[in-house]
Amino acid sequence: RSTKMVHITEFTADLIKHGKLELDKSRNANRIMTFHDSCNPARGMGLLEEPRYIIENVCDNFYEMPPNTIREQTFCCGSGSGLNAGENMELRMAG
Repeated sequence: RSTKMVHITEFTADLIKHGKLELDKSRNANRIMTFHDSCNPARGMGLLEEPRYIIENVCDNFYEMPPNTIREQTFCCGSGSGLNAGENMELRMAG
């Protein structure tokens, strides 16, 4: 009970912010990256900035997907049972 549970992206972002990881962006110079906010961390936990912070610290070629498909507007793929997805309300309530 005395230990605070944190998501791996919160933990990793905190390590980066406090200089605990040695990162070399040049190792990813040949990569173009984007990020799909998954329902549970994004909608359920509000983890929107942490993944982007990590990516921006490990590469220079990060591009956001269209605004209506990211952050709170992300589409549910159903992989995590879809329980945080408003667009599947009937299935969500049945679950």
